[in-house]
Amino acid sequence: MLIKSRFLGNLEIDESKIVTFEEGILGFEDIKEYCIVPMPEKEDFYLLQSIEDENISFIIIKPWDFFKQYEINLQEEHLQTVDIEDASQVAIYSILSLSQLDITANLLAPVVINADTNKGAQIVLHSSTYKTKHSIYASESKGESLC
Repeated sequence: MLIKSRFLGNLEIDESKIVTFEEGILGFEDIKEYCIVPMPEKEDFYLLQSIEDENISFIIIKPWDFFKQYEINLQEEHLQTVDIEDASQVAIYSILSLSQLDITANLLAPVVINADTNKGAQIVLHSSTYKTKHSIYASESKGESLC
């Protein structure tokens, strides 16, 4: 399947890899289908690209690549949202925010995907001390506490 991406141009994707977010992504609730594309020459970064709108995409990371001490406790209701029955099915990503001064990761509301069914959801960890902005560079260089 050929889709368009504002940042990467035309992309050939495998339709079986389309991730469906029944409730969308926070702020983009009407956009339901995305694909995850590795960023060229950026090994630890991925693009969560909307299938429906070439202008909608998010740069995402696997949080443990940058935040070794990141701990997430998904509640049963979170697991049910994406039909997860076993830990091997879980894929977790964090959405990045980019500014001229920093790149930050949203550790409070990770993207949780069932790797077997490609069903996804952005989960807000209400009882967490994480924030929506954790510097990915500060975490590497300063060994900062995440909370």
